[in-house]
Amino acid sequence: RVVFPDAFPNSVRHWLLIGMLMALVGLLVTFVFTFLPNREMPMPHVLAFIICAVAMCAYYCMWAGVGVAFKTTDSTPRVIFYAKYVDQVVTAPLVLLVLALIANAKAAVMVALVGNAILFVLAMLVAATLVAPYKYMWWCVAMMFYLVVCLLGWRLQKKSPSTTLRSLLILTFLSWTLYPFIWILGMEGTGALGLSQQVALTAIVDIIAKVVFSIMVVTAPLERGALDDEEERVMRTRFSTVM
Repeated sequence: RVVFPDAFPNSVRHWLLIGMLMALVGLLVTFVFTFLPNREMPMPHVLAFIICAVAMCAYYCMWAGVGVAFKTTDSTPRVIFYAKYVDQVVTAPLVLLVLALIANAKAAVMVALVGNAILFVLAMLVAATLVAPYKYMWWCVAMMFYLVVCLLGWRLQKKSPSTTLRSLLILTFLSWTLYPFIWILGMEGTGALGLSQQVALTAIVDIIAKVVFSIMVVTAPLERGALDDEEERVMRTRFSTVM
């Protein structure tokens, strides 16, 4: 009987530990920038803190063997990290909410981003539990939802002059685009990558997409491009009055 975490190769446990420790670093940094200053907490900063907290808990669960299953129903045995999908179904919408808030997006855009991100992750989870060819069909379904998220993200970038938003969007979508390819090459997909390679690549991408992203959010100044039209109108009026 395969029992986790005892059945993990040492390299897998090391990478899971690295992911947890890096998420902890992000958690501490976002805590300092969010809760310690004596001012009103910006919502993007609060969400960045939660993103790191969820990622840290998920990696600790995986490192401890919680929510890990070994399936032998496919042509190649595979390890499924259910905690990874719980992490992604929570943090992916939060990341997109941060971007939408910085871009001052409308509520409909926020709902569309969050809804398609959740559907993207859930479709990947369903694919991970099925055998070929059905899992590849669900992978294609997940890609459809991801393309919608990419389209909405591209529109956010076009409508906002914020350089901070542009940097965060590039970081997010470059890193997120790697997830489906790691999945299709990993044990849940074709099995071209070994478990250690899959976990290492996923941990590196997670560190970039969540920890680096969150630190960038809390350390970057809020630019004028992130203000709504009404705030800008009020600021112009006050400036004219002073002059």
